[in-house]
Amino acid sequence: MGFKESLITFGKKTLFNAKKYSPEIMAGGAIVLGIGTVVATWIAARKHDEVMAEPKKMIETAKSMELSETYTKKDRQHDIFLGYIKGAAAIVKLYGPAALMGSASIACGIGSYKVLAGRNAGLVAANTILGKELDARDNYILEKYGKEELDKMRLAGKTETVTETVTDENGEEKTVEKVVPAKDYDKNTLDRFFDEFCTRHTKDPIHNLMFLKSTQATMRMRLKADHVVFLNDVYEELGLPKTQAGYQYGWVYQPGETGLEELVDFGLPLGDKEWENKMISGNEYSYLLHFNCKKIIWSETPFQEV
Repeated sequence: MGFKESLITFGKKTLFNAKKYSPEIMAGGAIVLGIGTVVATWIAARKHDEVMAEPKKMIETAKSMELSETYTKKDRQHDIFLGYIKGAAAIVKLYGPAALMGSASIACGIGSYKVLAGRNAGLVAANTILGKELDARDNYILEKYGKEELDKMRLAGKTETVTETVTDENGEEKTVEKVVPAKDYDKNTLDRFFDEFCTRHTKDPIHNLMFLKSTQATMRMRLKADHVVFLNDVYEELGLPKTQAGYQYGWVYQPGETGLEELVDFGLPLGDKEWENKMISGNEYSYLLHFNCKKIIWSETPFQEV
């Protein structure tokens, strides 16, 4: 690659990075220019009296001169006008740099906001499209293969089955299979395991099931009361650490709407007696929670405190 091509490539990369980091660059520029505005204003204020001395003297001299045939009232008004013009020019020259920097600082701040607002709008749109596609895929699998296959697909790569020896109530040892989180489970999803790493988890499967049912019901009531519930609100109730995504994803409830979509759901068949009895008898302690929030809601509730 020749020098010219390398220079062009470097220029394109520089331009791309400038566009990519334009909000940060403009925000930094707004801060620097804002500080410069304060400093320039302070310097100008110190020179104000010195700069305005001559225009003031011109105005005072014109006002103090006696009127005569050679110096008429019109001449006085003209001299006073010239004094004001000179004073205004001195003010513009003195405070002009500060005014320009202040205007540039405001422009940088507004520009940074517009770029971020546009990117956020694109992010929301992309997330909405992705959410609809995931819903369509889940509905297709559910209708064609059933809930069991859908659950297997959701669990793929997130859990693994291990064999361990336990002692039953009669003191006899037996071998059981247990589903646990996979060692290489990627936590960069909205799903979370409710297991011994949660502060609200216990070794009592009955207590765990009751807690999950009550928490799900509580968050549904909270959604209907507040109309907004963030994923981090649910994480906090379950004793899970908050995440950045948890501040953005959640549920929005519109009064009068019905159906599961607007309700908080943990992705477990809570209330299914057969499933619950199976979990209790199998001494299950770990549950993969698949939350049904698929949209970014902070754009719909910009003043919600988090």
